[in-house]
Amino acid sequence: MKRTHSIISIGLLTAPLMLSSQVLADGMYKNDDKINQRDQVIIDTTNDEPSLATENAPMTYGARDASKPSWELTAFVGYLNTLNSNSSGSLEFRWKEYNTDAPYNLGLRATRWETNARGWQLDYSRSRLQADPATIAARGAADVNLKTINAISLSRVFSFPNGTIFNATPYIAVGAGIDYISAYYRSTSNVSLSDSELGGLNYGAQLGLRRAFGENLIGFLETRFMQHSVSLDWDNIDFNSDIPTIGVNLGVGYRF
Repeated sequence: MKRTHSIISIGLLTAPLMLSSQVLADGMYKNDDKINQRDQVIIDTTNDEPSLATENAPMTYGARDASKPSWELTAFVGYLNTLNSNSSGSLEFRWKEYNTDAPYNLGLRATRWETNARGWQLDYSRSRLQADPATIAARGAADVNLKTINAISLSRVFSFPNGTIFNATPYIAVGAGIDYISAYYRSTSNVSLSDSELGGLNYGAQLGLRRAFGENLIGFLETRFMQHSVSLDWDNIDFNSDIPTIGVNLGVGYRF
């Protein structure tokens, strides 16, 4: 009988301990689940795909990575006109656009975009001008023209991606460079002379709109001001002239 009471007493004492152990074990198991769930959330959030950079990034087209600078190669054609400009020297006259049906202004351009707001632009353009016949006849000249104006210029270009107009991005560029000019002179007595000059300075500015067509193609429309400084000498005939020009260019290009 005493043994039976001892067994019952031991059972009553150990039951609460066993119940407490079970509750504690269940709580630890639930806490482990919560920790695992929290870790899973952290892992899931850290595995998200990185978003494309938009600040200080080049202009983006399609699915390109905007975090990398980009290059553009473009070609353009345009109409060129001169502002009111005269020459000085032994031969004085006024310039005008070249009298031909061919395009007045052709060019190639390479642009390095550092960010979506700025870059560098290297331009080559080829144009032609001639003297107004009404101003050279009295000087004994039948024809005076700049057969080719090969202009190379380096410009700083700035774009405004947050100010789009008709889904196009406005931009401006300012720069300077040098010219290689070939000139031709013919007198009323049919005496012909020609001369070339390397090193005449030019400077100018552009204002335009550029737009993407797909991932790689771009197009632009711009107005461009450029001034050329010309100084040529044919024996006893010479002239010096600062020639301001203004034109409208239409171009297409490829971005890579």
